[in-house]
Amino acid sequence: MSQDTPGVAAQVYADGITDLRQVQAVVINMPKQRKRRRHMERLLTGLGIAHSFSDGVDSTEFKVLNATLAHQGAMAKAKGLPFMILEDDLEFCAGSTALPGLPADADIVYLGLNTAGCFPRIREIHDQIGHSAVPDFVLARAHDARFARLFSMVSAHAILFVSARGRAAYAEALQLAANRRMPLDVSYAYVMGGLNTYAVLQPMFREAMALQIRTKSSEDRAAMTATPLRLASLGERRVGLKSKWEVEAEVVDDGRGGFAWSMLRCDPR
Repeated sequence: MSQDTPGVAAQVYADGITDLRQVQAVVINMPKQRKRRRHMERLLTGLGIAHSFSDGVDSTEFKVLNATLAHQGAMAKAKGLPFMILEDDLEFCAGSTALPGLPADADIVYLGLNTAGCFPRIREIHDQIGHSAVPDFVLARAHDARFARLFSMVSAHAILFVSARGRAAYAEALQLAANRRMPLDVSYAYVMGGLNTYAVLQPMFREAMALQIRTKSSEDRAAMTATPLRLASLGERRVGLKSKWEVEAEVVDDGRGGFAWSMLRCDPR
């Protein structure tokens, strides 16, 4: 696999038709989570996807920081481009590993989805609701029949890294997450609008509920990563619940030709 020019799809995608079996995968797995390791080994071997494992981290008292350090380790282990970083609690939910028509300018492509998004990194918003996800606030715009341009989504369980620019930007986002003790997927969401970030409209990987702890095995949790991507339009308004707040926001132009959330109100529930 050859290195690529920043902002341009890697050479493996040049013919416009690709397959996940052409892409290396790095799977994050805690050494003591042997059941999950066996599961991912069977899954990826069965799909014909070459893979390696990168150790998870539990060396600090902060779970959020441990997750960030684990993703930093996985990114460091990946050799060349393109590559996938996968978490170890996934199931494959697409009909095949084929990934035709990858957008030629893709930096990052999300193969797993989440219904949550977040607001821009603005001090006033952070002071009120913090660095965190807002349910049902994923922000994406239609691109074609298979892909959407992505501007805000809080997810990190299945990501395809295509360009050197995308890899570098997400590496910086990981370091910011480590420094600020913020969730890594929120830090990713803060920078994805400045890249050519795409997502599949239908998830290819989703969380496997059989591998989740009891508090994460509800129907609502399952729907977060199994639901098709919700698309937005300029001027659309949404209302959502975040902790003790009810928030309303509007889709606005982000000044780069993309989308961003503009908060209209944030009221106590």
